[in-house]
Amino acid sequence: MTQTKSPESIKRVAVVEDDPNMLDHFIEIVSDVVNLDLAGVAATLAGARGLFKLKPDLFLVDVGLPDGSGLDLIPEIKRETDARVLIITSFGDR
Repeated sequence: MTQTKSPESIKRVAVVEDDPNMLDHFIEIVSDVVNLDLAGVAATLAGARGLFKLKPDLFLVDVGLPDGSGLDLIPEIKRETDARVLIITSFGDR
């Protein structure tokens, strides 16, 4: 049985991640899920603000970005969009 995307069931996802390997991983995950479409990507807070106009349904936001904390972006996302936010982060230390 093949699943198809109906326009009303598709959720648009924006990914804010500065690590190229992690970004590729999240893009692959979003692309593999039937009812998800990649709305856009950004590697900085400044770039993430440009994604607001794309009206994603969900933002995946890394905490550690080169120009600040992704946590600071959350109130802006809530103010500018109706999107939900999922924090994504990893640390290299134990």
